[in-house]
Amino acid sequence: HASYAFYTSYTSYISSFYYSFRFPGRFSICRKVHTHTILKGRYLECPNFGRFCPVIKYLATHDEKCVGCMTCTAACSSLYFKEDNPAKSCIQVQDLGAGKFHLVVCDQECMACVRECPTRAISRNKSGALVIDKKKCVGCLACVAVCPIGAMRWFPGHPVSFKCVACGACARACPKGALEVLSKEGSV
Repeated sequence: HASYAFYTSYTSYISSFYYSFRFPGRFSICRKVHTHTILKGRYLECPNFGRFCPVIKYLATHDEKCVGCMTCTAACSSLYFKEDNPAKSCIQVQDLGAGKFHLVVCDQECMACVRECPTRAISRNKSGALVIDKKKCVGCLACVAVCPIGAMRWFPGHPVSFKCVACGACARACPKGALEVLSKEGSV
């Protein structure tokens, strides 16, 4: 058993060099606890400690700053669908009442959609965001059904589902700074 432990740590060490040269800037060695390991305010040990974690670009939301102006949804739908239609936006603004709003957007880390897709049309791009390959997608909407937060979107008449790719158009348009594009380490 000791030799197996040595072997697994050695292979992790060797693969860390491979990934650092093969994908510079896309992976970093996990040496600490990080944001995806937070649970109920406590930090847990990362399962990737000592191995490589992909660097993920994601859209951070600050619900407390959102005023519900819908500028973000207009920017998103205008960029990707060439029309101002909140239903065709990758980001959703939910009105909670009393002047409070909740921003729903893909965290780029859950990967339930990736595991569920029968054609493997969803993968991570060079910036670390999960993207849908429209040529591979068959429009079965399994990804939409499995998304736990409703960030995977679909619009009737559109042949494939769509989601946030952390492009930052909404963050640039937001007058209150309720959105920003950040990077974090994710699970492999």
